[in-house]
Amino acid sequence: MIIVLLLPYSVSAEAAYKVIDDAQLFSKEEIDSLTTLAEKKGKKREISYYILTTEDTGSGDIEDFTDQFYHAEIQTDDKEVDAIVLAIDMKHREVDIGGFGEMADYLSDERVDMVHDDIANDLSSGSYYKAMETFLDSSYKYSGFKLDANPKNPLYNIFVQLLLAIIVGGGIVWSMVNQAGGKVTTNRRTYENSNQSKVLRHRDRYIRTSVTKRRNPKQNNSSGGGRSGRGGGRMTSGGSRRSGGKRGF
Repeated sequence: MIIVLLLPYSVSAEAAYKVIDDAQLFSKEEIDSLTTLAEKKGKKREISYYILTTEDTGSGDIEDFTDQFYHAEIQTDDKEVDAIVLAIDMKHREVDIGGFGEMADYLSDERVDMVHDDIANDLSSGSYYKAMETFLDSSYKYSGFKLDANPKNPLYNIFVQLLLAIIVGGGIVWSMVNQAGGKVTTNRRTYENSNQSKVLRHRDRYIRTSVTKRRNPKQNNSSGGGRSGRGGGRMTSGGSRRSGGKRGF
């Protein structure tokens, strides 16, 4: 039982992998390690990875900061770049995650929320390097699923797949062994003498009649809120489609 999760992407521009740590959250060794990990994952999909930290987002919030960075430093003149960007605002303790280009679809709003959930505890506790490792792992993993797939579906878990394979295989073996044992032909008629067997006495007795009432449930036609699993959430000020958004920590 093998389920293919990873999908190829068309390259829109040369991919880049950068950690720009203006807030000085990482050591040089950590920056090198994160850059290497981003490059390793980005090359497999031909997408760019950027990790930004700042203590000054300028006149806007951290989402505006991310959008402006994308248009100024990542996007080319004539093409959008497939990129995943994480930006941390240490002044307001907010983190923004966005998917651009094709990543606005493959790292949809719903999947960005999953990445936020994965890194929330480490960010809150100040484990920024660990949070960035998780960000790279989770964003790479979730953006590799088909557009309509739910990355949290247990059926996509390799251990669940192995367990199901074992159960199915065990069931087939048990069925084969059970059938190999021969068919049992003995039943109650084997030892019954039909000439001497008869009903000795028959009696019917009325007990009671009961009526149960049940109310039909009302149909709820209202639809709940929430983000769709497909597509980017909004357009940037520069006219590019992006997914995701910010969250406090």
